[in-house]
Amino acid sequence: MEREILTIKQAADFLQIHERTVYNLAKKKNIPSFKIGSDWRFLKKDIENWIEQKKKEIAGELKTNKIQEAVI
Repeated sequence: MEREILTIKQAADFLQIHERTVYNLAKKKNIPSFKIGSDWRFLKKDIENWIEQKKKEIAGELKTNKIQEAVI
């Protein structure tokens, strides 16, 4: 099983966001990450799983909003 470890730059490229945003997410523990010395690292598989989790959360929020709108 190959585990691809990404740097901040690689994670930013993968997510198509700015490196500073990735750094801030990692620092706030809002994205799966770990440090090696002072450098942040990310397992690509963890990032992929995190994306799927976020998609499900958003879908759940949209469903809840539609239900609330129907009740009103």
